[in-house]
Amino acid sequence: AAAAAAEDTAAAAAPKDAAEPSSKTRALLNYIGEMPADEKVVVFSQFTRYLDRLSVALGASGVAHVVYKGSMNRAQRARALSEFEHGAATRVLLISLKAGGVGITLTRANHVCLMDPWWNPAVEEQAVDRVYRLGQQRAVKVLRFVAGGTIEERIMDTHEDKRSMANLALTRGRLDAASKAKQQAARMDRVRSLLS
Repeated sequence: AAAAAAEDTAAAAAPKDAAEPSSKTRALLNYIGEMPADEKVVVFSQFTRYLDRLSVALGASGVAHVVYKGSMNRAQRARALSEFEHGAATRVLLISLKAGGVGITLTRANHVCLMDPWWNPAVEEQAVDRVYRLGQQRAVKVLRFVAGGTIEERIMDTHEDKRSMANLALTRGRLDAASKAKQQAARMDRVRSLLS
């Protein structure tokens, strides 16, 4: 009985990050494995726990990487960016969407992976723009990982709707009251479908 209790305690104490990598994580590892050795990738996620899991998976695969999160102090973030920028072996920067989406330049990378969609496409575009900065001399490849049959697909549909509305507003100027009401009704329908 004591041995069984000890096994249960050990199992409960095992890190949740030790779980089998998700299909997204496996796809990312495959992508990184196929990249030319002299190229670097910035991997964005809005979920810091997922970044922790990615870090475990990358470490287990022998991929040198650094992590940049809002919970780190300024010196830790500066070290992470410096290591990514100047460390020849460091190929991957795992970065939280909110902490790294603005105010930094990441032109050493020429690959961007967005691991999960954010509700506002402008936030993602701002993050990708960290790599598309003055000084970028290579073509940049952006990959978006979306799990099929999940709410992520609906979020992507919402992105398209938001882009269409923004384009409409830019091309037609102000929307008239009827158009605004129609767009608001469509938005509410999308919210209802997300929750159903």
